[in-house]
Amino acid sequence: MSALQRKAQSGRQEHQARAMSVPKALRLASARVADKLYGLALATIALTQEVRDNAAIKEALEQEGLMLVFDGPDGPVGAAVADLVLVSALIQQQTTGRVFPGEPMQRAFTPTDASLCAPLFVELLKTATGLLETEEDRRVLEGFSFGARVENRRLLEMALQAQDYNVIRLTFDIAGGMHQGSLSFYLPKRPPIPAPWSDAGETADAPVDSASAMEEVVLSLNVDLPIVLHRFRLPLTQVGLLATGDVLTLPEDCFSKAQVVVPGGRVITTGTLGQSGGKRALRLKPGGRGGQTVRMQPEAKDDFDGLTLDGTLAAPPSGAMALDMPDLGGGFGDLPALDANLDLPDLPDPGELPDLGTLPEPGELPDLGDMPDLPDLPELGDLPQLDGLPDLPKIDID
Repeated sequence: MSALQRKAQSGRQEHQARAMSVPKALRLASARVADKLYGLALATIALTQEVRDNAAIKEALEQEGLMLVFDGPDGPVGAAVADLVLVSALIQQQTTGRVFPGEPMQRAFTPTDASLCAPLFVELLKTATGLLETEEDRRVLEGFSFGARVENRRLLEMALQAQDYNVIRLTFDIAGGMHQGSLSFYLPKRPPIPAPWSDAGETADAPVDSASAMEEVVLSLNVDLPIVLHRFRLPLTQVGLLATGDVLTLPEDCFSKAQVVVPGGRVITTGTLGQSGGKRALRLKPGGRGGQTVRMQPEAKDDFDGLTLDGTLAAPPSGAMALDMPDLGGGFGDLPALDANLDLPDLPDPGELPDLGTLPEPGELPDLGDMPDLPDLPELGDLPQLDGLPDLPKIDID
């Protein structure tokens, strides 16, 4: 090894010793966050970090502790598990302002425990992320937020679905040597960052064509485009009565009028739905992409049963776009023939109608005959005098 190589290696080792790694960032952040949030003296006396696959992490989960699920930035969730000593110390510090000596009493964890402890764990990851120097290290801790508390280990195992996890275990000295507690993070391992492009369109290792690289990235993206065969209009009451196993009858030409839509329902093109190479395929019409055939991932079935409510689709067995309509059964039978010469009963002769007499002219009253005489009304006589009534008060109106 030349003198120049030894000097370069020595400088690299010195830089790595001064660099802020994930363990070092967590050690510094734990002391700062505990003092800032709760005024608690918390020192990290041991820390380990390793990567484990999904099967190994489920075997390594603690049997007991406060189990919290953390929402991840890229979909898969992470977790944090704190032992009873650490949880009791955090609760005592927040409720009484001090941590008491002696072993904590065994008890079941509650949602209140999660509400009091989760802020420390979230802030610990956030503060440690801000201390890291490289984007690769920051991706280990950044973007996680508190999701929910889980009751037991079995539920936590079901929630952890990522392929690989960063397992970080911290052991704390609490309140100046009064207790020792532990905290474990199970954070899904995120994929590595692609090599950055320079202004000249080159990566750090080899020159590349930026346009070709961009095209390759775009064409490798997965895009979900729903295909609509037919749109139904049904009353809301009828929709509420639909159940699994009910069959909606489609028009015979629906496969040749399939619509490709984007989220929101806007139609971007139309085509014919069928099969190609054993897979379902959509042949786009000239208005789309020039009659190109687009294959879809799910395998096509051997025979066709129609479209059911469970979303099952299949291509016709012969490859033709024909839809066999189900036999409704019963039928309507033969309708009677209608004769042009219908035998209707004879209508009465107008001359045989009864005589209604002569109607009066408009404005002329009919003759009602002699009216009986009415008797004379009796004499009413003089009305009596009303004496002794009080005088009404006078009211002056200005």
